Amino acid sequence: MRNVQSGKTIPAFPNSFPYNELLLSGKLSAKTRTWRWGHTGLTLLYTSTSTAREVASAHGLNPKGTPRGVLVGVGELVPVRKLTYAEAKRIEREFDNNTGTVSIGAGAWRYKFKNLKRFKKPVPFKPPQGAVRLFNVPVTVVARALKEVGVSTSNLGGPQYRKLPIVTKTWRKTDPPKKQGKVVKLRYRDSFGGVRQGNFYWDNTEQTWIECDDPEGIALYEDDGYIVLGWQ
Repeated sequence: MRNVQSGKTIPAFPNSFPYNELLLSGKLSAKTRTWRWGHTGLTLLYTSTSTAREVASAHGLNPKGTPRGVLVGVGELVPVRKLTYAEAKRIEREFDNNTGTVSIGAGAWRYKFKNLKRFKKPVPFKPPQGAVRLFNVPVTVVARALKEVGVSTSNLGGPQYRKLPIVTKTWRKTDPPKKQGKVVKLRYRDSFGGVRQGNFYWDNTEQTWIECDDPEGIALYEDDGYIVLGWQ
């Protein structure tokens, strides 16, 4: 998970009830959407005021009395990619709980989380007005909830990259070779200004570098603030 400093925000991923409940209880292998998000890393799980009634009924969950408009947990989002046919069918069976009563299908994009943690107590939060896909939450709002589940706001864990001294003589400044599957050692700046390094391969489909030391590693999307500084 990324390093978060004072004054920073953490992105939140909203869902109707009971999708977060299913995810946190291990009954849902991944979320899906019809659109792709370039973010990877620490992500808050937000349960909105709406309900997927078919799914709740299939799992025997009563929406009444369930906290809404709350942040219920946290996890690390791995690089979003297209679902395979088998994954889509599995997720639809998970929605349905093998009851044959749910008509909701999986979206085209797979949102897989690792290191999921449920907050001991849901954290109320009011997102921006209007229809929003995603929103940011100040770290101060969830600092206590994160601490209670063992996530520090000064060091959020995740893949352990060694911070590097500012030395450039061994790093090439030219663009690294973008050949599908070719592994290159990159020195880069993350979205919070930290300078790190790791082994990455170029993905033609995503048009970005993806970490290969971790099977579900980060992707260096420029839109997320990652900048490649050099390569070996």
